[in-house]
Amino acid sequence: MRSSRGKRAIVLGRLAGHVLVAALCLETAARLDDKFSYGAPFWRYYDPDGLRAPDAEGVVRNVPGASFEKWRINALGFRGETIALERVPGRRRIGCLGTSETFGLYERESGEWPARLGRLLKEKSHPDVDVFNASVVGLNRGTRQRYVDKYVLPLRPDVLVLYLNVLSEASYRPPLPGTSAPPAGASLWARLPASRVLPKLRRAVRKLVPDSIWRRYRVWSLSRAVRRGEAAVLGTRPSADVLPAEAASRFEAYLRDLIGAERERGIAPVLATYPTLGAVTNRERYRAEFLDERIWHLELSELGMIDAATRLNDVIRRVGGELAVPVADADAALPKTSDYFSDYVHYTDAGAELVAGTVFAALERAGLLESGVTPVKRVETVERPR
Repeated sequence: MRSSRGKRAIVLGRLAGHVLVAALCLETAARLDDKFSYGAPFWRYYDPDGLRAPDAEGVVRNVPGASFEKWRINALGFRGETIALERVPGRRRIGCLGTSETFGLYERESGEWPARLGRLLKEKSHPDVDVFNASVVGLNRGTRQRYVDKYVLPLRPDVLVLYLNVLSEASYRPPLPGTSAPPAGASLWARLPASRVLPKLRRAVRKLVPDSIWRRYRVWSLSRAVRRGEAAVLGTRPSADVLPAEAASRFEAYLRDLIGAERERGIAPVLATYPTLGAVTNRERYRAEFLDERIWHLELSELGMIDAATRLNDVIRRVGGELAVPVADADAALPKTSDYFSDYVHYTDAGAELVAGTVFAALERAGLLESGVTPVKRVETVERPR
C-alpha cells in the first residue's frame, strides 16, 4: 500500500512539475511577445493601471513617459504627440478634457476623437491649431479643477473642450473627510509582477467562442455581479428609475462653477454632451452592455441610467445656452447602435470620427479656430508642472 501511495505521489509530483514548467513557458512567451510587440519591460510591472498615478497632492494624472500596448503617454503627461510647453506665437491651442472615452479605449492607435480632431483641423485648413488630449481615466469632480490648474494651464490653451461623463457625474459622491485613495503600488500584491499570459489567453478564448454563446455567458455573469453589488450597496432599497432632482441640481451648480473657473483662467470653455448607447428601445438588444455599465452605477436602474444621461445632457445644453458657451451635441450626433459604440460609453472608430466632427463643427460655429479671436482675458501667472 505504501508503495502504491508513493507511486501516486511521484506521478502527482511529476504532473505538478509539468504544469509548472508549462505555465512558466507560457508566461515567458507572453512577456517576450510584449517586449517585441510593444517594447515592454520583461520583468517589471506592465499593466494599464501603470499609465496613471496620484501625485504628492493626491491629484491623479497620466505618468509622463509611461506606456502600455497601444497607449503611450508623452513627456508632459498627455496621450498623443508631445507639444512644446512654450507657446509658438500665432498658433492656437485646444485641450480636450475627459475620461476614458476621450483618452481612448477601443479605437485603433491614434484613433481617439481628440487625435482625429487634430487631423481634421489640418485637413480643413487650420494647420495653426494644436490639439492635445488632457484626459485622465477616472478623472472626477473632486480633483478635475486642481488637475487643470496644475497640469493643463501651464500649456496656456485658448480653448478647453469639457467632455464630462454624465453617468459618473450622476453617481458622484464626495469622499468622506479624512479619507484618501491609497498610493499606487502601496500593497505587496501591487508590487508583484502580474501574469501577462492570462489576459492573452482570455482574448484567445474569446475569439474561439461564437458570439451568441459569449453574449449569453456575459449576460449571465454580469447579471450575477450586478445582483451581488445591489445587495452590498443598496440592501433592500430599490435602484432608482429616475435621477434624483438634487443630483441634477448639484451637477448644474458644478457645471456653472467649472465654466466660471476656466474663464477666470483665460480659457474659453466648450461643452460637449455625452453620448451613451442606452435607449428604452434597445435594452434587450444590448443587454450585456447595459449590465456592464450598471456595475458602476448601482443606485440607478437601467431606466435610471437612461434618465440620468437625458437629464444631465439637457442641463449641459441649457447651461451652455444661458452662459453663451458653445455646445458640441455629440449625444444627438451618435446613433445608439454598436456601429458607433464598442460598449455602453466607449466608441468604435466610426463613433470617434463622428464625435471629432461634431466638436470641430461647434468650434467653427463659435469662431474659436480663428487666430485673431481672443474670447477671454488670459491669466499669465500659472504653475508649471513638476
